Amino acid sequence: QKELANAISLNSQEPLFWSQLAENSAMIAFAYSQKEASASVPLSGDSAGLIKQLAEIADLQAQKTLSMNPYHVNNYKSAVKVYLYMSSIDPSYRQKAIVTLKYAAGLAPTDPKLTYNLGQIYQEANDKEKARDYFEQTVKLKPNYLVAHLALAKLYHELGKKDKALAELKFILDNLDPGNEETLYWLKEWQK
Repeated sequence: QKELANAISLNSQEPLFWSQLAENSAMIAFAYSQKEASASVPLSGDSAGLIKQLAEIADLQAQKTLSMNPYHVNNYKSAVKVYLYMSSIDPSYRQKAIVTLKYAAGLAPTDPKLTYNLGQIYQEANDKEKARDYFEQTVKLKPNYLVAHLALAKLYHELGKKDKALAELKFILDNLDPGNEETLYWLKEWQK
C-alpha cells in the first residue's frame, strides 16, 4: 500500500495505480473480515467499522480509476475484482460487479471472459437461467473455451437438460481435449 501511495503522490493521474490501490484495499478488507469471521469472539463495533471503511475506500478508488479512463476494459475488470472481494463483506457489491461487467461487455462485446464472468456471478447468485444465457453467449463468442463449455454442461445438468449436458461434454472431448479428466469424470457419472 505504501509504495502505491508513493506512486500516486508522484503521478496521481495514472489509473493503473488507482486500480491496484483499490484491489489492495479490497483484499485487505476481505482478509480482515475473514480473520474476524473465524475468530471466536464476534466483531466489535471498531472492527466492523474498519472493514466497512476499507470497503468504501476500495469502492471510491475503483470509481476514481473508471472515471479517469472510462474506455479501458481492464479498468472495469479490476473494479469487478474489487466488488467481488467486497461482496463477501456486503452482498450489495455483487450487484455493482454485475453492472460493471455489463458495461464492460458493452465496451468489448467480443470479450468472452466478460460474459463468462457474468455467468459465474449469476450462477453463484443461484440465477441459473441468466447464468445459462451468459455461458451460451460465451461459447458462441469463443467456441474453444473449454472452461465455459464445462460450466455450461454442469448447468444444463442442474437444470435437468441431460441431453444438452452430455452434448457439451462430448463436444469438449471431440473438439477441445479428448483426455480432459473432469469431462471424462462427469460423462461417466451422468451416463450411469
